[in-house]
Amino acid sequence: MLETLRSRLFPPMLTPRSAPAPESGPSHDESPASTQRELPDVTGFLVLVLVTVGLFIVPVGATIMQGPAIVATLFAGP
Repeated sequence: MLETLRSRLFPPMLTPRSAPAPESGPSHDESPASTQRELPDVTGFLVLVLVTVGLFIVPVGATIMQGPAIVATLFAGP
């Protein structure tokens, strides 16, 4: 039961898709180049990473880098 639920929620990512049954005709050998695997679409994940970096990580890093300058202006004399 658990295996069935896991296979439905998390299907294998790099399994080749099943090919249609060959028609009755001359047999041919499939070369390794003719069998292709479909790779997972990671576009949404990359967009999420870029937005996260742009909105949160870069501004926080810039603020941390300005810390010494802020402290220096606080202790600078008039």
